[in-house]
Amino acid sequence: MQGSDPANAGVNNNFTDDEIQNLRSIFEMFDPNRTGAIEVKDLETIMGSLQRDANEVREFVDKLDPNSNGRVSFDEFLDLMQQIENKIVKDGSDPNAMDQAQMSMGQ
Repeated sequence: MQGSDPANAGVNNNFTDDEIQNLRSIFEMFDPNRTGAIEVKDLETIMGSLQRDANEVREFVDKLDPNSNGRVSFDEFLDLMQQIENKIVKDGSDPNAMDQAQMSMGQ
């Protein structure tokens, strides 16, 4: 089900409102000043908790951050999480990896 949070109105994803809120909480852990963006190095930390390869992170970031400013907005972060979830399902990886990462980050 696509989230209906108005703050994410333009984002095309299949996350529920609760999942979006959990992802926002994770995002905000790395954006304590609420700038609306996190550093690519922070994404690498998040992806490590999802047991994803650093090269895979770079591949996704290159698609999401074409201007290569080294920062990722929350909408871009949601897009990345959706792509990773899709890849996990496609590859037959652990379908609970996203849930496990959220729990390990205190969610």
